Amino acid sequence: MSPEVAARAWSFHRLLRAVQLIDLSVTGTVRSGVEHGVLLLDDAAGRTWQLVGPPVRALRPGQRVRVTGRSDDRGMAGSAQQGHRFLVVAVTVEDEPPG
Repeated sequence: MSPEVAARAWSFHRLLRAVQLIDLSVTGTVRSGVEHGVLLLDDAAGRTWQLVGPPVRALRPGQRVRVTGRSDDRGMAGSAQQGHRFLVVAVTVEDEPPG
C-alpha cells in the first residue's frame, strides 16, 4: 500500500470514529431482549438498538421513549447479540404502556 493510500485510509477511519461519537436521538418502543436485563429499542426505521448506560435502569418494556446518546457498536451487535449498541445519556418517556 502506498503512503498516499494509507494516509487516505487512516483519514477515513478517523472520520468514521468521529461520526460514531456524535450524539444522536432515537425514538421508539422499549422491549426486553433475549438475555435477562437487556432492553432493546425498536425505532421507526426498523433498526433495533441495545440500550446501555445508567439511565436505562428506569425503563420498562412497552414504554415509548426518546433516548439521546451515542451509537457505539462499531458495526457489531452488542453483548446480547441483539441490535446496535447505544450508550444512553438521557431518556424522555413519551408514552407509558397501558395498565
